[in-house]
Amino acid sequence: MSCARPFVVCVEEQGSFTYDFTLYKDDGSPVLLAELLTLSVSVVTAPSGAVGPQPIVTNRDVLNDGTYGTYHATSGAGSVRFVAADNVIVDPLKTKERHRAEFSATWAGGGSKHWPIEILVDDMLTLS
Repeated sequence: MSCARPFVVCVEEQGSFTYDFTLYKDDGSPVLLAELLTLSVSVVTAPSGAVGPQPIVTNRDVLNDGTYGTYHATSGAGSVRFVAADNVIVDPLKTKERHRAEFSATWAGGGSKHWPIEILVDDMLTLS
């Protein structure tokens, strides 16, 4: 099942936030930590005019890494922390910029899920 619109987070430039989620298999049961093989995230800027997406984070492993991600053993609940370096405005001419985080998870038995969230980054220092 996929969503028509991704989840949207608003954050100030160089701010941090935590994104919480729950992974379920097609049969509705949670993906157990023992089954989870990979969990990663990549972040890019949204395309703007002739400029394509610019990478900010590339394929970061967030599976219980001790810094960015945690995943519960039996509930399928996970959290990913986005830090200041993840939420920077790349284009110096902008005071607001849209980013897209793409999550990817795979688990034993051939299961997988890929989903996006949108991050709206706002330069609070230059707003008048």
